[in-house]
Amino acid sequence: MTERMTDNSGERPTQGPVVFELDEEQHPQPQVSEAPPVPDPVPDMAQTGRGAVPASDVAGAALGAARRPSRLARWFWGLVLALLGAVISLAAWDFAMGLIPRLPLLGWAVSAGFALALALALIMVLRELAALSRLKRVDYLRQSAPAATRDIAAARAHVSRLEGFTLAARISAGSWRAWLSVRRMCWTRMPC
Repeated sequence: MTERMTDNSGERPTQGPVVFELDEEQHPQPQVSEAPPVPDPVPDMAQTGRGAVPASDVAGAALGAARRPSRLARWFWGLVLALLGAVISLAAWDFAMGLIPRLPLLGWAVSAGFALALALALIMVLRELAALSRLKRVDYLRQSAPAATRDIAAARAHVSRLEGFTLAARISAGSWRAWLSVRRMCWTRMPC
């Protein structure tokens, strides 16, 4: 059931928005400084009394977790993950090779699926290595930029390296290249 709002006389329905005027004197605005503090959604363990842990211990645990693990721990986890990977890959190989004599078509399909997954993983690794190489070039360009501000020859060499990077990265920057060509003409002839 829909109710229609009427104007003050009660005769006809209103066509636009309705304004409700409130008396500000009846309900004064509360002051922010008088508001009670917002309660913590996670109660402090010291206040609950159960298994209270001092804040310094929690901070110490956080610092310990943020630290780089020791060399021994890294060797241990690296070896465990390598062994786990070997066990899983051997189990998958045995599964695929055992499936070929029982159901040849399905066995070869599973073998092809494993080979495809391995090829895709290799492609992903190569793409990540290429991205890391590009990041290394960007870092080199960023670090060599301050030296290029002192010498015009260094600045020209830096701009050439920057332009080569954008071409290698296949960035479509036609307006940037146009601006750069105008600036190059200014460098060789006169200041613009």
